[in-house]
Amino acid sequence: MKIKLIPVEFNHCAFERLPPDVIVNSKTLIKQVSDDTISFDCDEITLPKCISTFPDIREQTAVKDIDGNTLLSRVTEAHRENGELYITAPRFYVSDFASWYTGEYQTLEVEE
Repeated sequence: MKIKLIPVEFNHCAFERLPPDVIVNSKTLIKQVSDDTISFDCDEITLPKCISTFPDIREQTAVKDIDGNTLLSRVTEAHRENGELYITAPRFYVSDFASWYTGEYQTLEVEE
């Protein structure tokens, strides 16, 4: 699995309106669970192997506030190339993102 991260400055005020069961970290925690599943702040998203493009991924991974308004999408784009999953996703930061931002896809490995 490859992932391209987009830096987004964390806004504490925007996330005060989240339902209590939704977790959004000020430094997004991203982990590959399996070849087809990725976790964002403990919210798992599975993208089936039989599908190569995911045109509705923004809507499907939307995080909504208590009024139903979309605050963000966990995944902004996803597709497969030669069977490998490529994901573009926002990652929040508080002060600096230079240590992890490359603008390129990076390999994500299953954490054991």
